[in-house]
Amino acid sequence: MEKAATEKEVSSTDLVLADKLEPAVLFGNEHKTLEDLLSKIKKEVSTIVPDVTTAKGRKAITANVSRITKSKTTLDKAGKDYNAAQKELLKTFDKQRKYAFTFLEDLQKEVRKPLTEWEDKEKDRIAKCEGVVNAFILAGNDSENWMNYTAEELADLLKTVEDVTITRRLAEFEDEAQQAKHNAVKNINTAIQSRVKYDNDQAELKEMREKIAEQDRKNFEADQRAETEREARKKVIEANTAREAAEKEADRVVQQAKDYAKEVEKQKQIDLENAEKQRVIDAENAEKQRLIDVEAAAQAERDRIEAEKQSEIEAEKKRAANKTHKGKINRAIVKELLKCGIDETQAKKIVTVIAQNKVPNVKISY
Repeated sequence: MEKAATEKEVSSTDLVLADKLEPAVLFGNEHKTLEDLLSKIKKEVSTIVPDVTTAKGRKAITANVSRITKSKTTLDKAGKDYNAAQKELLKTFDKQRKYAFTFLEDLQKEVRKPLTEWEDKEKDRIAKCEGVVNAFILAGNDSENWMNYTAEELADLLKTVEDVTITRRLAEFEDEAQQAKHNAVKNINTAIQSRVKYDNDQAELKEMREKIAEQDRKNFEADQRAETEREARKKVIEANTAREAAEKEADRVVQQAKDYAKEVEKQKQIDLENAEKQRVIDAENAEKQRLIDVEAAAQAERDRIEAEKQSEIEAEKKRAANKTHKGKINRAIVKELLKCGIDETQAKKIVTVIAQNKVPNVKISY
């Protein structure tokens, strides 16, 4: 009777009422409605104890599973629908937020527009004022390279600068513009003076060069006439002296032949004497070099003997030091052996045979 009553109860109980609840209440983190509902479902399923040995009992289990499945699907759908609705709401919120931001940003620009326009005009005014000042400065600086301009070009530049009228429209730049204009006028005037002086100096130099060239031309023509006269006189003199020269040349040739023969004989004698002197010098130098080589060889032999002697002394010192070192170590070993009950004679003998490598696998490290 009890089992039948339980199965009847299951069949008449509705486990899912989620579709009648508000999703915000059902799934809210601060509410326990969902936990209560799940606990209720679990409790009702757990209280049903169907009999699997009967077809009705097995059908009851299947019905319970179906109810749980329906509960799961209903709850999940309710949550998804709520999330979708929230996302659409968030989209609306975001759209309205962007609209408000854009509206206020445009309003901000509109309210600031008079100030922005004033700032732009102020920047343009300052740029124009600075342009006037810089134009004066540039004109003054350009005039320093006056060699690149003619005096007329510099005068035109001066007129252009002087024609510029400085008014109160420059405002805070008026004093600076006045000073820049003053400096430019001063520099251009200085440049004009330098250019005019240079042009005058060049004109004077050109006139002087022309005068010198004209004088050189006249001097050249006078020299040419004098040269022509000298050539004529020279030809007369040459004609008169040609015969005398021929006679003298004949006498000179004969005398030259005699003198040449004497010089040849004299030079021959000098060459023989020089050759003998050089032979003696070469023999003396050779003997000196031989003596130097002999002395060098003797010194080298002495150095070698000294080096061998020093090497032997050093070797003897090393042997003595090594002997002392070994003796010190050997005495220390004998001392330790005496502590082991070995008499001194035996201890010394043991150390000796070990030092002489007569004991296999035993070695003293010096």
